[in-house]
Amino acid sequence: MTWQDLPDRFGGLADDRARGDALMAAVFAGARPVVEMEPLAAIARAWEGRLAHAGWAQVVGHLQGMAADDQGLVAAAAGLSLVEGRAAALRWLFGVALSPMRRARQLQALHDTLWRAGLLGPKEAPGFLAACCPSMAEPDEARAIGRARGLLHLLGFGALRPMAFHQAVVEEVALPALLDAAAAGQRALAVDLEAQLSLHWLRREESGAHHARWIGRWAPALAACGRAQALAPLPPVAVAGRPAVAVVAHQANSLAHVQAMLTMLEACARLPSRFSYSVHFLQGRDEAVFARLRAAGVTVVAHQFPVDAPLADMIDVLAMRLRQARVAGVVWLCSPIGLAYAFGRRLAPVQVWWSLKFHAAAAPDADLRLGGFSGQGEAVLVEGIAWRNLPGSIDPQIPADAAEQRAALRARFGGGLLLGSLAREEKIAGPLFQDAIIAILRQLPGARYLYTGRRDLPAFRDRLNAAGVAADFVGWVDTGVFAGVLDLYLDSFPLGGGLTAMQAMVSGVAPVFWAQEPGAPLAGVLDNALHRQRFGDAVPAEERAARDALLRDASGADLLPPLRSVEDYVARAVQLGRDPALRRAVGAAVARYAETFLLDHAAPARAFEAALVSVIPDVTPGAGTARTA
Repeated sequence: MTWQDLPDRFGGLADDRARGDALMAAVFAGARPVVEMEPLAAIARAWEGRLAHAGWAQVVGHLQGMAADDQGLVAAAAGLSLVEGRAAALRWLFGVALSPMRRARQLQALHDTLWRAGLLGPKEAPGFLAACCPSMAEPDEARAIGRARGLLHLLGFGALRPMAFHQAVVEEVALPALLDAAAAGQRALAVDLEAQLSLHWLRREESGAHHARWIGRWAPALAACGRAQALAPLPPVAVAGRPAVAVVAHQANSLAHVQAMLTMLEACARLPSRFSYSVHFLQGRDEAVFARLRAAGVTVVAHQFPVDAPLADMIDVLAMRLRQARVAGVVWLCSPIGLAYAFGRRLAPVQVWWSLKFHAAAAPDADLRLGGFSGQGEAVLVEGIAWRNLPGSIDPQIPADAAEQRAALRARFGGGLLLGSLAREEKIAGPLFQDAIIAILRQLPGARYLYTGRRDLPAFRDRLNAAGVAADFVGWVDTGVFAGVLDLYLDSFPLGGGLTAMQAMVSGVAPVFWAQEPGAPLAGVLDNALHRQRFGDAVPAEERAARDALLRDASGADLLPPLRSVEDYVARAVQLGRDPALRRAVGAAVARYAETFLLDHAAPARAFEAALVSVIPDVTPGAGTARTA
């Protein structure tokens, strides 16, 4: 019997002796012994028995001892599966791969080999993944972090696998390990697992419901872990006669949430500001960002922790420095990674979470939560948790020479209709959004679509090619320039653009965007500003009317009718693509609207400081300083 025959016939053989003899015959059928990985893996996947055969046990032992590459390891695991079961075989393979630790790229490649062979697949039985994973526990937390990351790579957590499979990895492996680590006081491992879950699981679905569901599963445990490390804050002291407020950001970069913070603090500096601000960046340097902050009188603290430093260690050092600085309050900017632990261990007497994205229960120990809720009142309840509604404030950052750069880019892409989505790749990865893009392009012959991101999306590229439509991945670009190159801005959904959408608006580019139902979580700047702010009951009637008037033509027709389905989205994009005059009218209307309502940053700054005043008491002037080095 040959290797090709075995997968179909193996299960029908009479007994273990017959099965073992058939395997041995396949191994020794030629001039030298041969074990073929894929047929053996197919047998291991299909047959659930435990083979008792002395000759085959010897072959498996030889395979285990001689495995020198990924195919050899997978072949050995497939052979062992027939003897001890697939879960035990994978547990052996994972143990070998993690001792000594391989590089992430090597572990991902080994996962790919396992997946192709079928030894690990999309439809595993409940509990199977937990059964095949060795423990992540290690006395040395640095080693534990490496082991946990390695195991998640072996399970394909960084690969684009089916959502159901990744959810099983979360439910059976990653989340239990996080909860166990938090309960055991292994704060570095627990926070690192939170980061892995955030980067590889939360981003799989950019929706408020997805974030709320999962963050709510781990935030309480991380907060409790932080409380076990907490020290009572020292009484705050004033800086230049004002309470000191430290803003904390993970990275110094030019992403939208950092730009929103910059714009807000610059606007606060133009007010009779009630606070003395510092901004603490855990990692990275961005001299342009630093220069803008210093020009606004803000102290910049670039901690520059090592790239491989555990986030919990960074937070602990930050907590010590803020305690020594005796700040009155801390504002944690946006990202929930590390937030529950940080606020649990208490960074300042008053702790504020400012979220520019979703509104999950990520900060059990926050004293104030700030978020954007267009069309709603000042006080908002989300799942029973109090938030304060903060108007948006983003500087669109259009370069002075944008017109010259745009002319060159238009020439690069030809003279046809140019459509585009300027967003991170995870926003563009949604299947429904991709369906809409392809449907639009098919109905607009000659149109070309541009999309951005840190890396291309191979599956999306394959779909575009198969549809025979023109599209270009342009990479990580200056969106302030690219926004004005487009004829039509196709906003991603369900989560739309922030800074990039603003850039398209002020550049007079007609947008197509999804209008969420009232009360739905944050969707993006276009939905919030152009839809909710002119239809939300909490907005004064006079202001609603003024906003609405700017978005209607001379006949009173709505230039931005609400789009509430994929079909509506596609139809509107095709209509605008075919009608240059309508496209120009819509673009001019949104540019006027942005100029009138979105580029005045004084009102958001006053609201921001009023929110801080509501929770941060006056501080008696003293000799303290907000500088922490």
